[in-house]
Amino acid sequence: MTKLKKSTSILLSALMLIGIFAIAPFAASAYDVQKPQNFRVKDIDLEEGDKWSVTLAWSPAAGSNRYSYQLVWNTSPETDWNSDSGASPSDWWCNDNNTGDYTYKINSLTYGTTYYFFVRWVANEYPKTSQRVDFGHAGDGLPTTVAKSDYAMIKFDWKTQDDSNASNTNKSPSVKVKSKTIKASALKKSNQTIKPLTIKNAKSVKVVKVKKGTTAKIYKKIKVAKKTGAIKFKKGKYKKGTYKIKLKIKLDSKTFNKTVKVKIK
Repeated sequence: MTKLKKSTSILLSALMLIGIFAIAPFAASAYDVQKPQNFRVKDIDLEEGDKWSVTLAWSPAAGSNRYSYQLVWNTSPETDWNSDSGASPSDWWCNDNNTGDYTYKINSLTYGTTYYFFVRWVANEYPKTSQRVDFGHAGDGLPTTVAKSDYAMIKFDWKTQDDSNASNTNKSPSVKVKSKTIKASALKKSNQTIKPLTIKNAKSVKVVKVKKGTTAKIYKKIKVAKKTGAIKFKKGKYKKGTYKIKLKIKLDSKTFNKTVKVKIK
């Protein structure tokens, strides 16, 4: 009986050891997640003044998992996952179960400034709870110190479009609008043309005037050049004041709606 108990004990111990070795690789693989791949600047848009927005994109992890992520940005190459300029330590985003690449749009960036963008996977699927944030052995919350092998970074320079993980991105088409002034006395003598648009990085341009949003009194008196957006005022008598001209501008595949203010004095 004693021998039987001893044999049973040895067998149970052996089974436990086998279980440990069988589970260990699985447990280790729970944290073996590659950093986000193909991290890149996908699009750039002018907002207002010297403020721009940048849309970032990156590919999901290999396989079917679509992980939640944290993204921060700064003007320094040393990232701070604690930074208020991007996400805070407890602020991260669940995936929305879409297919294809992840995208994230950052607004109100200043033209001419060099930015660094950082993204990392932080959790398995839903729900969004701190207990699910386990990459990097975070435990109950997000780790603030992260190895470079666990996150992707882009250095974005407005002039060189340089980044560390992807090829240079072509600049997005943009358009700026300036208010213009015309003398009423000049309009009495001849047609007058103004050029209120500055268009950049567009392969194709189409500009048309829009009735709704344009001052009714001048709608029929103006002609808009489709390729440049130049506005021609027909010769005639105009009442002094400020007039609005609504333009629909298509640059490549992008459409902008802009309003030009023209002062006749």
